[in-house]
Amino acid sequence: MKRTVLKLFCAFLFIFTVHGSPFELLENYIENFQYNLDHLKTYLSSKPLAYSASRQLPEDHPKETEEYDFIIIGGGTSGSVLANRLSEIPEWKILLLEAGEAETDAAKVPTMHNCLKSPGSPLTWGYYSVPQNYSCLNEVEKRCFIPTAKALGGTTAINDMLYTRGNPRDYDLWADTGLKGWCSISLSPYFKNIEDAHFESKIDHSEHRYGGPIHLESPRDYSDMAKKFLESASSIGLSEIDLNGKNSLGIGIPQLMTKKGERFSAASAYLKPAEHRKNLIIKPKTHVTKIEISDHTKEARSVQFIHDGHLFSATASKEIILASGTINTAKLLLLSGIGPEEDLKHLKIQPVKDLKVGQNLIHHTVFPLTYLYNYPPSHEAEPPFYYSKEIDYLRNGKGPLTSNGVDLVGFIKTEYSKGRMLYPDVELLLTSSQHEELNSEQAKKKKINIYLILLHPKSRGTLNLQENSIDHPLIDLKDFSDPHDEDINTLVSAIRTVQKLMQHLHQRGMNLKQENVYNCTAYTEDSDDYWKCAIKHFSTSFGEITGSAPMGMDKDGHIGDSVVDLKLRVHGIEKLRIADDSVIPVSISGQLTAVKMVIGEKCADLIKEEWYK
Repeated sequence: MKRTVLKLFCAFLFIFTVHGSPFELLENYIENFQYNLDHLKTYLSSKPLAYSASRQLPEDHPKETEEYDFIIIGGGTSGSVLANRLSEIPEWKILLLEAGEAETDAAKVPTMHNCLKSPGSPLTWGYYSVPQNYSCLNEVEKRCFIPTAKALGGTTAINDMLYTRGNPRDYDLWADTGLKGWCSISLSPYFKNIEDAHFESKIDHSEHRYGGPIHLESPRDYSDMAKKFLESASSIGLSEIDLNGKNSLGIGIPQLMTKKGERFSAASAYLKPAEHRKNLIIKPKTHVTKIEISDHTKEARSVQFIHDGHLFSATASKEIILASGTINTAKLLLLSGIGPEEDLKHLKIQPVKDLKVGQNLIHHTVFPLTYLYNYPPSHEAEPPFYYSKEIDYLRNGKGPLTSNGVDLVGFIKTEYSKGRMLYPDVELLLTSSQHEELNSEQAKKKKINIYLILLHPKSRGTLNLQENSIDHPLIDLKDFSDPHDEDINTLVSAIRTVQKLMQHLHQRGMNLKQENVYNCTAYTEDSDDYWKCAIKHFSTSFGEITGSAPMGMDKDGHIGDSVVDLKLRVHGIEKLRIADDSVIPVSISGQLTAVKMVIGEKCADLIKEEWYK
């Protein structure tokens, strides 16, 4: 194990060292660049890093540190935003605690994203679900791997860089539950203001802005396959759209969080510009173990954390803000005594506040369809790492290494999206093999993968602590457990839409064949039951989970199953807020990156309104 970890370290170190180096020995340089990328992919595709099943906290008493005005727990997507915005006030002292490290230069190469979020990656937590009854049945022990970032910048350091805001109807549904200030009209300025949009594709310019912190651009490596798809999609009513424009249904060219062909994470956008500020202290490789809450005043005052093997305590004079993501935020709340009272007592944790933490998980389940085809890809003449293309990436930020593999993104509405004319319930991600594999032999296999993402599941999962509460939590996604089978029927309906699209492509000269890898021989091939079997066995997760600490409060002040109010304050606890995807009460029609940054921006404004007089 030490040897393999050393090799991994060397691979990362080499990429970090040579990035931007002069081309004195060009051929040798490129061969080494290729070797290290190949080695990194091979390693990260192997077994996960081993860790102790029963980890223990240090036994020494916590060492006191300085007092801060605000302590932010989690330096991910939302936490990066908060750290920047709060440290704009020079008299405020901010402490940012993050379990992971800074992203490496390897993470900036878009093609590497599948490696970076794999089970063995040091940039993920290595979370798995408990064994499932209706999903991931083909996985080992029927457990879904849940990619969850462990790095400054969070998900934006490892994901596929896709940028979607969600549908305006999503946020209007939030407002319908009594969350004033969270409707689409209220949030639209936030979405626009964070953008620095540089698109070459078709967009609605009135919906975008230039000059914000988040650099967005069109793909720099665009496939011929995407052009064919756009032409055929229009024939079945899927017009080309701006994915973040006014039209909600259709298909469009991806909008990416990249800059000159490199990943542009939330850390690059928010932490890098603020790192020189003397009032912002950033502590990576720091594990927060508990939020200390007064029994008498119910006020959050301090946090305990492990750094360099020692236990420390830090105090916040104003507020503590949790921004650790859906899984880790819920886990820390439970460890701190905030959650279902009976569950906490069973684990011998003193209950502080009885709230439904971890009882409302919303998972965007994913199902892949694969087709074989004979249409020649634009890069077929040479393998992906042919020298000219490596030079193109290193010198110009262009070529296949700049691709995240996604050619097109679509939003469709099935018959199960009832009563909502333009409200999508399934997202489509189209990838073709010309981008997908680093290995040249694998790249010769001409494939189209279409990932179907269930946007608004009716099923709800749970998150609970283990008996040894410091261990990874018990995550039960409970995919396809809804009583009327709407979730699985929605995906079957989406499969039929994709089949219509593929039929049109076939008629335009592409010899497409659907790959049968589902082993559901007990059912008639292509029947609805066949596809239900396939979905249950081969569904997977992209780590898009929300709702473990949902925001909510009706007009009469009833909190129901919610954990935070409309100002992101934890019910019944003073000076404690949550600002991440765990607070999302109604699922989003798309990826979560944009809304997480908007939650961070809005939380910063709410805090400034209260404390900056």
